[in-house]
Amino acid sequence: MSRITYSKTYSKTPVLNTRGMGAELSRVAKEVIVTSLDSWFHRSTVQAIDEIAVQLDSSLDLCGTMGSAEATEEDTRPRRFLISVSPTFIASAVDHEKAFRHEFVKLIAHEMIHVRQLSQRRLKSCVIARGTGELESGFTWNDAVWKPPRGMPASHQYWMTPWEIEARAAEDPTFHFWVERFDKTRNWALCMHYITPA
Repeated sequence: MSRITYSKTYSKTPVLNTRGMGAELSRVAKEVIVTSLDSWFHRSTVQAIDEIAVQLDSSLDLCGTMGSAEATEEDTRPRRFLISVSPTFIASAVDHEKAFRHEFVKLIAHEMIHVRQLSQRRLKSCVIARGTGELESGFTWNDAVWKPPRGMPASHQYWMTPWEIEARAAEDPTFHFWVERFDKTRNWALCMHYITPA
């Protein structure tokens, strides 16, 4: 596999690892990571990251999640990140290769925005004490515990969190940046026409 190059100059770049994926998916995952780093990350943030790994994780299938991103150490400034992808999501590639590739690129792009949020410490996991004395896991966004607006249905809360809104907003632009940079010879315009809204 040829070395993937960055479009910007960095004094240090993260180690990119993939686990449990074939060569083609590994290549695409690394290309999307590099595209995301060049497009959405400040130079100093890129240089502070030691490793970004992508792995298949069957535990995601149990909760119906396609992907997740996490800092692999709790630190004032985490340097290692793990993006997990559902094997069931990967298995869907068999019959719908172009549609799958579009969704896979968007998934990695989405999780890379969470890597940025985690690396900048804008998004942090925390434990929240409820009025009943019970502890619950939650998140802080820009150092404040995020609470849904009063009356928001539970089914809407995930979709309305500021970190998910930001991550979804980067999906399609990152796909277009990736196509322009790494997949110019393929006819992705046709694929995008049928998948993304006009």
